[in-house]
Amino acid sequence: MPHTSCRHPRVRREFRELSEHDRERYILATVCLREQPSRLSTRETQWVRDGVGRKIAMPSLYDDFVYVHWRVAAETHGTPQFLPWHRIFISLYERALIRHCGWDEGIPFWDWSHDSQSPETSILWSARFYGRPTPSTPGSSPDSSPSSSHFIGASNFTHLFATWPSPHPIDRNWVQGPQGTLIPATFSPVELEMITGMARYGLFRSFLETLPHNLVHSGVGGDGGDFATAPTNPIFWLHHGNIDRHWARWQHHHLHIAHTYEGYPDSNNATVDDMMHYSGMYPDVPVRYALRYGNESNGYDEEGDVLPDAELLVS
Repeated sequence: MPHTSCRHPRVRREFRELSEHDRERYILATVCLREQPSRLSTRETQWVRDGVGRKIAMPSLYDDFVYVHWRVAAETHGTPQFLPWHRIFISLYERALIRHCGWDEGIPFWDWSHDSQSPETSILWSARFYGRPTPSTPGSSPDSSPSSSHFIGASNFTHLFATWPSPHPIDRNWVQGPQGTLIPATFSPVELEMITGMARYGLFRSFLETLPHNLVHSGVGGDGGDFATAPTNPIFWLHHGNIDRHWARWQHHHLHIAHTYEGYPDSNNATVDDMMHYSGMYPDVPVRYALRYGNESNGYDEEGDVLPDAELLVS
């Protein structure tokens, strides 16, 4: 049975704090998961070329994460499980990068509060990393059907395809402004401090999810704006790393209630024994497994790791 010991703590750093070499290594590790065939799907693997000529599996090991998230979206969004379920989920992703793609650190996060007034100007959207949205063209999907949305532009993720809920080009749709496409403003550090100061888990979770979390998803748009299949867009992991970081900060600043868990506004509709489901990727575990985190910090900057010590079933 899994437990919460942390034998190999890994550090999670803000993406911009990584060296140029490590930024590129992380991006390539993310792409690497798309080059591995699915471990969960019963569909026959098809191989396609992405926008830069790499051979991509459909469905892929990366698609397994989208599938698992899609399967349980209703029970993990807008509910108390939002934070603990995603804490395990991003740790599973981190472990897959390490096991299959040569990554050897904690996954980075995107502190979007640093870019709160103009998120689209972040270096994350440069062609070296995640790319900006670009209008799609007819006949660009795997089944040659027209698409009216927006591809990820020139980057390591150019013209990648998604599997769930059906094959389609990964899209990202920003707001059209007078100076070009943009992402609406996100929460500033001051506003986040107000949320982190809330002295009750249910209230904190509700505000963190419905305000800054949802705002970033809707701002990125396209696949990233669909909560069920949002992991399709690779920025998901940096975004949720930051969300989990704020939960870790909340736990650190409220040690007397750090391991509490409740609904909001009804405190009686959730317990730490509620099971979290991972659809065959990982054993179903109770919420209590995600409430503990290494060194009371969860691995951000100088801190520990959270994933219970169980085998990843997609290995």
